[in-house]
Amino acid sequence: MKNHPEQFKEVRRANRARWSPERRERELARIKNWRIENPELARASQQATIEKNPELYRDIARRRDEARRARKVNAFVEQVSHMTVWERDKGICGICKAPADPTDWHLDHVVPLAKDGLHWYANVQVSHPRCNLIKGAS
Repeated sequence: MKNHPEQFKEVRRANRARWSPERRERELARIKNWRIENPELARASQQATIEKNPELYRDIARRRDEARRARKVNAFVEQVSHMTVWERDKGICGICKAPADPTDWHLDHVVPLAKDGLHWYANVQVSHPRCNLIKGAS
């Protein structure tokens, strides 16, 4: 597309026209109605998707919970991906400096949210659950 900028612009225009805000709202309403009319199928479909991607859904739940806590104390700065922090810290606990279990670790705020720390990459680190709970908000 870099070689054909006009064609790229035309494709973008067509996509925007196809997915207007009104169409998006209609589509979301259609999906919501289907879920209301077919609760068992909707639940089974959602469960199957979660079982195929457990790490993705665990990460989504963590981000939602952390964002809620951060907003509560007005500390929210940016979305923090657990996998990005894990890769950045190479799985090493920032508190005791020992390797952490990739399936059981906490995202520790270096400066706790309770003490005016911010929820962003510069203030988070990998930690063992035990290390993080012992540290608490100190």
